[in-house]
Amino acid sequence: MKKAFILSIVVILCLALMYVLYPWRVSECKRLAPGITLGDLTKKFGGPLSKSTTPGETWYYFASDRFAAGPIRAQVEEVSGKVLVLQCTEDGPASRMIK
Repeated sequence: MKKAFILSIVVILCLALMYVLYPWRVSECKRLAPGITLGDLTKKFGGPLSKSTTPGETWYYFASDRFAAGPIRAQVEEVSGKVLVLQCTEDGPASRMIK
C-alpha cells in the first residue's frame, strides 16, 4: 500500500514537471504579433522541419506540440521573408493573416 502511494506521488510530480517544462509551441504560436518574419519563427521554434514550394507560394513547417494535430505552418513571402499566413494547428481555427 505504501509503495503504491509513493509511486502515485512520483507520477503526479513527473506530470506536473512535464507540464511546467514542456515547450507549449501552439500557445506561443497563437501569441505571435503581426509583422513577424521567417527569422523570428526560426528563433522561436528552431529550424523548419520541411519546406514546400509551388508557384507563388512557399510554406515552411515547424515542429508542434506532441499532442497537436500537425505541424505549425507558415506561408512566407520569399523576397522579404515576411510571414503572410500562420496556422498553429491543422484542426484549430482557420489560418490567420499576419500583415
